[in-house]
Amino acid sequence: MFDFDENSLVEWKKRIIKQIFVSTNAGVSLEIVSTVEGIDAASKEDLLDIFGRIAKISLDNLSRVTSDADKILWGKIFYVCTREFGVGWTEFLRLLPQCNASNTALNYPIELPEKYNVSAIPPQIFQCRPDKPKFTSEVCEKVTWYQKNPDFAYRCLNDESALTYLSDNLGPRFVEAYHRVGYPAGRADLMALSFLYWEGGVFADVFSACRASISNLLGSNNGLVLFVNGSRVEKFFIAATPRHPHIERFLKRVIKLTEYGMRNTSHDKFTDHLAFTLSIIDAYCENPAYFKENKISFIQRETYGCFVDFNGQDEDLASQITTDYFKTIPISGLIPREERLDLFSCAGPNTVLGAVEAQILPAGIPLTVVGHNPHPDWNERQKRNAISPAAHVYDLNMVGLSGHCGLWKDDTFIQLDSYLSHVGEMESRSGHWRPPTRSSITRVVDEPVIPAFSAGYGCYGHYIVDDLPRLGLIRKTIGDAEFRKLKIIMPRKTPRWAFDLLEVFFGIDQSRIVLFDHENDLWILRRAVVSEYMHRNYVFNPYIKEFYQSYVTEDIAPTRKICLSRRAWEPGKSHQRIFEQQDWFENEAERRGFEIISPEKLSIPDQIRLMCETKVQIGEHGSAQHASIYSKFGMTVGTVNPLGDVQINLGRLSGNKNVIIYETGNYKDDNQNTFYRCDQGDLVKFFDALD
Repeated sequence: MFDFDENSLVEWKKRIIKQIFVSTNAGVSLEIVSTVEGIDAASKEDLLDIFGRIAKISLDNLSRVTSDADKILWGKIFYVCTREFGVGWTEFLRLLPQCNASNTALNYPIELPEKYNVSAIPPQIFQCRPDKPKFTSEVCEKVTWYQKNPDFAYRCLNDESALTYLSDNLGPRFVEAYHRVGYPAGRADLMALSFLYWEGGVFADVFSACRASISNLLGSNNGLVLFVNGSRVEKFFIAATPRHPHIERFLKRVIKLTEYGMRNTSHDKFTDHLAFTLSIIDAYCENPAYFKENKISFIQRETYGCFVDFNGQDEDLASQITTDYFKTIPISGLIPREERLDLFSCAGPNTVLGAVEAQILPAGIPLTVVGHNPHPDWNERQKRNAISPAAHVYDLNMVGLSGHCGLWKDDTFIQLDSYLSHVGEMESRSGHWRPPTRSSITRVVDEPVIPAFSAGYGCYGHYIVDDLPRLGLIRKTIGDAEFRKLKIIMPRKTPRWAFDLLEVFFGIDQSRIVLFDHENDLWILRRAVVSEYMHRNYVFNPYIKEFYQSYVTEDIAPTRKICLSRRAWEPGKSHQRIFEQQDWFENEAERRGFEIISPEKLSIPDQIRLMCETKVQIGEHGSAQHASIYSKFGMTVGTVNPLGDVQINLGRLSGNKNVIIYETGNYKDDNQNTFYRCDQGDLVKFFDALD
């Protein structure tokens, strides 16, 4: 059926309606059955009236019936009767159990191995950018779909290469159709459908970014894998076997529509989500066994939303081809593809030593927000599954080191896909840090080392959630004996507590520390062992909890209620945050049975034990609260005026309950210190919510 051809659409409606009412027992009145039986002899005007009357009856029945089967029956009738060119009742999709199977019964976290699982769908990812320059191999290495799927081939075509592909493989009719489509998005879709039909594989929209290996999504025996969100089938991800019947069906419609005439044809009616959704429902209406017979699998938003972000991260790479003077390479780009595929037993100069896999995490405990809520998006994210990235350990040769642990391959900045690496990159782009050059190198480090710091090196919270777990993963990967042979690079200005943390968790003393003057030194490291971060935007890999739990072996009952004090602010300093109601807050905490604790006065082992003994901790937003990750058990964490959702994301790993209150006003002094306050009545409710 071609919905843009009125005669074809009418004949399709007649055929489906007759199948329902004549060939099956629909349980309807004889009057309707007799009306349907005379449908073939009806005039065009009478048909409009017949379809309208049946649609009204079906809608009335749909509102009354209770069984799923009856809802599908009357929903199908209503859909068919109201179907027009590029228009249809897509809510029908919600009634189909095949399209709305929930994943709530799955056991989380779900590990996502990077290795390709054998599937009928070929392991190749395809994208098309008709309005962009052709991506070079260096640019392709930066595409997230390429990075996260090392066992998949990646192909990206521009306008010229798309035409060549169509001409070589599908012939002049397809080339002519491509020319008739006068805009890039339509051409990209036509090319994607052609590629999927001819070769099979995975089509990924250029405005999507991949966050983990998609191998587990494909399944071993699926013929077509689609993302579904309520009443629409998404078109930004399609995985198919070669010559799949539904890709063929939709592709034929697209080619025919270009020949029929594209006048008054919007993108929605041509190849976008609506047109694709309607094609799926049309096929189901013709044959309720269509999904099973053609091995079509649907993945819900709660799952695919973990794998794919919708932003311009990859699309922005196109502008960098001609305008970006600052060269970058993802750390995975240092490893030859053939080595990542394990095709050869002999490792090259740079290699992957090991990794923890990406994982899908379950929804967290809902946030309790007292008073106004300037960040409702945090609440929404907490209700959804989340993905934590894989983290790899690399053995690198001859890399440069400068600034806040910026790593360089010659004059090219090495990207680690995480926030602090991005900070270091932005600082380097602005000229704050530069790569070592032949004339500027201050030292060549001959012994093997671990660069063990980041742009957050002076912040306790960053060190325990960003840097220590990376060291832990290196030790886990190479073994304790090899780990002890490596020297540890730290900045000269590292706070004392950071060295204490290294001693407590790794037994690293000063003899293994190599001090780096990050403001002046430019080093070359002959051999560096580097771990990626355990997060991208602070949604943490569960390995962080595994790392800290391995330190505390005894079972400690959490019974204490503590208030972490930030009284240590100094009037002469700048850019501090000061809670104006701090005195009242701590007095009220004491009155309610909380201990007032200044954690910076405790040794590291005592800080760890404190958190293991705590069932409720409260305090102003800051690094001290992140120490909750030391605990083996969940706790209630009350935070005053959080500036980010790091603590919330830590709580997802531990099953913490988060109670939050935000500021209601603030001002700055001459030293740019920020003084803030909360509503007094809401502060009382904040304490009440902790019970």
